[in-house]
Amino acid sequence: PTTTTRETVKNAREAYKQEMLTAREDFKARLKSIKDAKKQVTVERIDARLAEVNTKRTDAMSRALTHLSTLLERIDSKTAAMTPAPTPETTLLTTARAQIITAQQAVSSQAAKQYIITIGTDNTLRSSVLTTITALHNDLKTTHETVKAARTAVIAALTAMASAIKEPTITPEGEVIN
Repeated sequence: PTTTTRETVKNAREAYKQEMLTAREDFKARLKSIKDAKKQVTVERIDARLAEVNTKRTDAMSRALTHLSTLLERIDSKTAAMTPAPTPETTLLTTARAQIITAQQAVSSQAAKQYIITIGTDNTLRSSVLTTITALHNDLKTTHETVKAARTAVIAALTAMASAIKEPTITPEGEVIN
């Protein structure tokens, strides 16, 4: 029997979760191998902080995308009320919708990621921690860029709709001013 894309993604996520659980257990075991108790506590604290930062940042990006989706729905309802529907503005709305979907997928993917510090020896611990922090930073930056692109697309659609909806002004002399 063939599996659907949704089932394939679900299976891949389950496999990723199992892999992360195994990596997390391995991390805890290797953490005990660090001789210096102060370093152990520091690495545990940094590990917890990485998870916290990822959660906070992805939640904030998710809230921003929800807000952008709400704005886009309002713009869409204004467009639907217009007779005839303006074509360039409709194209911008479609582009903005696609950008939001792409950004939501990127945020969901980022939220699912776990950053586990690879513990080798006490001498390479610092570089391992810095590598993990840098990976988190770069991934968050990339995800944020997709959210910014979605925001820019929504603003472009909003601006286009505002100019399309703008009512002409009639002067006392009877002249029409846009």
